[in-house]
Amino acid sequence: MPKVVVAGATGGIGTYLVPFLLEKGCVVSNIVRNIEKSKNLFPKVERHIRWSDNGAINSILSDYDVIINLSGASIGTQRWTQSYKEEICKSRVETTRALVEKLNEFVTPKTYISVSAIGFYPNFGDKIIDEATEAGDSFLAKVCVRWEEEALKLWSIHRIVIGRLGVVLKPNDIVLRRMLMSYKFGFGVVIGTGNQWFSWIHIEDLLKAFWFAIENSNVQGVFNFTAPSPVRFSEMIQNVGKILKRPFILNVPEYLVKLIFGERTQMMLSSQRVIPKRLLELDFRFEFETIDKALRNLLN
Repeated sequence: MPKVVVAGATGGIGTYLVPFLLEKGCVVSNIVRNIEKSKNLFPKVERHIRWSDNGAINSILSDYDVIINLSGASIGTQRWTQSYKEEICKSRVETTRALVEKLNEFVTPKTYISVSAIGFYPNFGDKIIDEATEAGDSFLAKVCVRWEEEALKLWSIHRIVIGRLGVVLKPNDIVLRRMLMSYKFGFGVVIGTGNQWFSWIHIEDLLKAFWFAIENSNVQGVFNFTAPSPVRFSEMIQNVGKILKRPFILNVPEYLVKLIFGERTQMMLSSQRVIPKRLLELDFRFEFETIDKALRNLLN
């Protein structure tokens, strides 16, 4: 079984990925900012290393086969002030640069898996987006471009996988909590027109995609880590209502959403109909292909 380093292990994805890797029989070590939190969450992890401990990071990277970088400040929990926008970018670009520079010192081939996001792509209406689609010009797109540029500085002796993540649906996640909040009052909320495309992936399929990338040497380059069936935002909310047996929907005007959330509304209102073309070409099998199946798994 591979030995895997997870950078940013205590974040929303890492808290699922680390136990998943341990269950697979992997030896896992974490690079984190908060060692005590990592130790409390993952007592079975071999080593917990601080980002500031360069000697320990060099040692662990030398000894391990796979490095997964999940590092980055949350984009959905705080208002995007200028200083926080700088933190969103810095936390991704600088950690990626640090890992890649260290990996380029080794002659033993490694597998480096770096996350990115579908925020890379433009607001594209109804057009289908795959991995060949060019970058957009929004704040998130510019962050993703810089993020991926640092990852692609990895020398060709190593194998690199960049996973552009859709919205990850998982239990008790902020996305689902926000959807469910209004249902306490008996109705669902559609943001703007609701016609914007929503590209998502169930956490279990995301974990499978990481494992697929680890196991298969022909997985290399950029991949969309999204479900094969994106939906319009209104359709997703209607599915939630159907599952909860609360079918009434309320539309919130775009101007009001912008007033409440500021620049973050670009995540909510952008229409990105993303498909995982390259994963499907490699016969990756999704457990949760449809939004209805994913939501029923998470909400029931």
